[in-house]
Amino acid sequence: YIEALNSGANISYNQDYRYYPASLIKMPVAIATVKMIEDGKWHWDDKLVIFDEDLDTGFGNVGENPIGTRMTIEELLKELLTKSDNTAYKMLLRNLGTGPVNDFLVNAGLDNFFDKELNITAKEYTRLFRSLYTSSYLTREYSQRILIWLSESERNYLGQGIPENVVYSHKFGENVEEYIFADSGIVYLENRPYLITVLYKADPNESREEIDDFFKKISQTTYDYFYNFNLK
Repeated sequence: YIEALNSGANISYNQDYRYYPASLIKMPVAIATVKMIEDGKWHWDDKLVIFDEDLDTGFGNVGENPIGTRMTIEELLKELLTKSDNTAYKMLLRNLGTGPVNDFLVNAGLDNFFDKELNITAKEYTRLFRSLYTSSYLTREYSQRILIWLSESERNYLGQGIPENVVYSHKFGENVEEYIFADSGIVYLENRPYLITVLYKADPNESREEIDDFFKKISQTTYDYFYNFNLK
């Protein structure tokens, strides 16, 4: 799903087909956490404790710390958004609960974001990023803080097709066992910013190089179109 932010014009393919979100599932938790801070219920320097049930070294390094380690909410959010840290995500969700996450989805108009199996669509996920861009749920200050952290995330998947000097705020996800690969974000092309979300279920026989090439080609084609688009 691809959308020009200035006009709302969009193009898509299978935009309503549902996929397992992999690490894209972490974004609603991050946004709900920041809302708690915005509302004064939590603070950036509040500390949470690592429990045994939180430990998960599949992504990120927080899980390498001993049980009982205390980390600030700001540290955990940064690890979640820049490195997709699994342990940070589990710590925040455990302390947050599902209530604030559901409140975000309802108040942001994302009632159909998840189905019963927590699968997502490319179109609905793109709306999550639009809510950050327009500051329609969080204030501009807090929305921008999330987007800045996301711009520091690894330049993988769709980021491979975007020039390094162009800011790309995005969340990536992968579940190798299920052959699910995903990326979603905002490309801050001057005067022509756009949203792009790609959810891809690969064939078991595809190599990682072929998957990377698939994402890169989509991203390059999209970027070239917007870059060369005649604003007049």
